[in-house]
Amino acid sequence: MAKVVHFDGKQAFGKDFEILDTYTNVQLVNAGLIRLFNKISDYEAKNDSVTLMGYQEVISSAVLEETAKLLGLSKTDANKLKDISYSDVFDFYAEAADKFLAMTVPSIDSIKDVMGIDEPAVADQDDPKPKETV
Repeated sequence: MAKVVHFDGKQAFGKDFEILDTYTNVQLVNAGLIRLFNKISDYEAKNDSVTLMGYQEVISSAVLEETAKLLGLSKTDANKLKDISYSDVFDFYAEAADKFLAMTVPSIDSIKDVMGIDEPAVADQDDPKPKETV
């Protein structure tokens, strides 16, 4: 059965997109993931101190570029991807990678997990002063 990934582009492009798991589209996603992982490797090799913000910049720019290629957007339309919900764009590309290749697009959350970075602990809501007994 064919696999299809839907992209809601009505606001930005006046139409929705349905991307089918054709050989061409599978190869586009595969090549895009290779480029994304190479950009991450390059970022790590060129920086003595990597940051989550640096990873985010690398990942988000690659996801936008590769999504534009997968949707067959012109350069002008590709720039419109910058003005719509990034999470929608990321989710679309991640779904294509998952459905077409059974692969996961790296996200900041997955990088945090790999690096062992936890969310800051939520401060206890109790007053830290000892309670006086009367």
